[in-house]
Amino acid sequence: MNIQEASRTGLALTSSDYSSIMRAAIETSLDFNFIQYPVSMERVLKTLHMRTVRYQQLPMDLRRKVDNSDALTIPLPDKTSAEGFAIFVKDYSWIPGSRIRFSLAHELAHLVLPEYQNHPMDERACEFFAANFLAPTCLILREGYSEVSNGSISC
Repeated sequence: MNIQEASRTGLALTSSDYSSIMRAAIETSLDFNFIQYPVSMERVLKTLHMRTVRYQQLPMDLRRKVDNSDALTIPLPDKTSAEGFAIFVKDYSWIPGSRIRFSLAHELAHLVLPEYQNHPMDERACEFFAANFLAPTCLILREGYSEVSNGSISC
């Protein structure tokens, strides 16, 4: 199956998907004035009145179910806004700061991009949102970087 076929079947994100996800990341940053970099995910979650709960605070049976993820968003009963969700996170004292920031931004994406909730590429959409929320392309270009490939940036 080529990329066009995968896009038509929903097994890949289209260029239109990538554009709308990038736009959502930028709009979220601007709407809530998250324009200082690096983005403080603690400030973001506080501004949105979202709770974070460490896995260690969960009952052992529930902790075992979620322990393979760095973070997980769970809706709270009878709530529909961002306040109605809690982000459960591993004890991140041993996880690099950039990794936990990315995981928290990824979880935020699940709330900002509800249209991808049942999409086969939901996780990829959230990863793309997180990357663009934390390091917008326009900011990277403004800093003088011209190319990003295989995880390295060149000027």
